[in-house]
Amino acid sequence: MLPVKIRKATADDIPAIKKLWNQLIGYHRRHFGYGTGIFRYKKDKDALYLKFLKKQLRRRNAAVFVAEKDGKVIGHVMVDVSTIPPIYVHDKQAHVCEIVVDKKHRKKGVGKALLKEAEVWAKKKGLYSIGLMVHTGNKYAFSAYKSFGFKENHLKMAKIVK
Repeated sequence: MLPVKIRKATADDIPAIKKLWNQLIGYHRRHFGYGTGIFRYKKDKDALYLKFLKKQLRRRNAAVFVAEKDGKVIGHVMVDVSTIPPIYVHDKQAHVCEIVVDKKHRKKGVGKALLKEAEVWAKKKGLYSIGLMVHTGNKYAFSAYKSFGFKENHLKMAKIVK
């Protein structure tokens, strides 16, 4: 395990988080196609992402955590409260919106440390579970999430209708 410090993100971390987000966009482009399907981006995606990130940093029912090594941000996780119909006993859960680890620091436990912090946040919020979505073609991520204790319980299926 790489020695890292996990902490709540601040506005000062926005440039580093944005840089990591660009790595995620690049991954999507290389592995799933750019400009097609669900990975079709709006022209102003950068400005929209920054607006969304700033909002997540302020929201009471959301959190962004960063992983630091030697004072440099090398990963982040964004988590928020997801609500389902109130007919269920557990009608709120934590949802990992995004998790990215710098490509030079992957497979060293950084992602697990970030997910652990998201889990601690969810427990403090009194939430029953924590979930995330992962592309079915991303075998490494599937394996990593399973090793952390995530289990498949729903499959999101998508059909492009446009």
